[in-house]
Amino acid sequence: MVVIGGWLGAGKTTLVNRLLGQAQGERIAVVVNDIGKVAVDADLVEAADGDTVELTNGCVCCSIGDSLAVTLRDLVLGERPPERIVVEASGVAEPDRVAAYGDRRRIRPDGVVVAVDALDVTTRAADPVYGPLISRQVAAADVLVVTK
Repeated sequence: MVVIGGWLGAGKTTLVNRLLGQAQGERIAVVVNDIGKVAVDADLVEAADGDTVELTNGCVCCSIGDSLAVTLRDLVLGERPPERIVVEASGVAEPDRVAAYGDRRRIRPDGVVVAVDALDVTTRAADPVYGPLISRQVAAADVLVVTK
C-alpha cells in the first residue's frame, strides 16, 4: 500500500491520475476521501456504483466511507483483490498515520509519497497554524514529489 499525502492543492490527485493512466495491466485500487473529487479520465471509466468507480484498465477507485480499515479489508478480501493499493490522504492528514492502517498479513506497506508544491511550500511551512502539519507531512515522506 502506498499513501499519497500533501496539503490541499499540492498535486495529490494529479499524481493519482497519472498512476492510474500508467497502470499497464496492474490492478490498482485507489482509496480516496471523496470519490466525487477525483477527476478520473472519462475514457477510463467502465462502471460506477455508489462509492466505487471501475476503470477499463482493471483499476478501481473507491471512497473511504466509514472506516479506512474496513475499506482496505473489503478490497483485499473481494472477488478481484488489487495488486496495489494507493490511498490518497486528506490534505490535513498525517500520511504516516494513514500508512499504519490495514491488516499487515494481507497489506504490505510500500511507502509514503508526499506532494510538495514548490510555489508555496515556504509560505505554507511558515504558517503558524498549518506549518507544523506541513513539516510532519514532509518528514513522513519516503519520497517527495515536487509539483508545479
